[in-house]
Amino acid sequence: MAKIYFDNLGENTCVGISELDENKSSSFTSQYEIEISNDILNDIRKDKKLIKNFDGTNITYEDKLITPVSEEIASQINEGNYLGDEGFEGHPFSENDFRLLVENKIQNLQKRLEQKPSHPLKNAAESYITSLQNIDYDSITWPLSKFVGEYCSENSITIVHELEII
Repeated sequence: MAKIYFDNLGENTCVGISELDENKSSSFTSQYEIEISNDILNDIRKDKKLIKNFDGTNITYEDKLITPVSEEIASQINEGNYLGDEGFEGHPFSENDFRLLVENKIQNLQKRLEQKPSHPLKNAAESYITSLQNIDYDSITWPLSKFVGEYCSENSITIVHELEII
């Protein structure tokens, strides 16, 4: 059974996730350790689910969804002319937006690895970073209706979520 870890009650207090106890640093501690299903863990890894709140008993998640769009809106997104909701929340990603998400994920992982240089998932995380750096953006049909983790999972790239580096 996978686990999720919190240091406090409330919003945005998750400090980590783990599929196996041996995937944590030996020095890692948290105030709360809650079992979650592997399905929830995989949705978090695939960036399809956000951990929003923990009240001491219940964990609240937000399901992230991408709404398909018409060819006209897809063209506007690709050209950078789409004037829809700010931040494109819920809409497919343009190449530039997706590249920014990939870069952000790489930076978050690198920062976590700097803090935990001997983490048990170090090699897997470094391999994931290399895979992210080697994404062939020219082979992707834009706009893309997938989150970074979801894209990687569907392309046989083993995901290491930044919350797993604990």
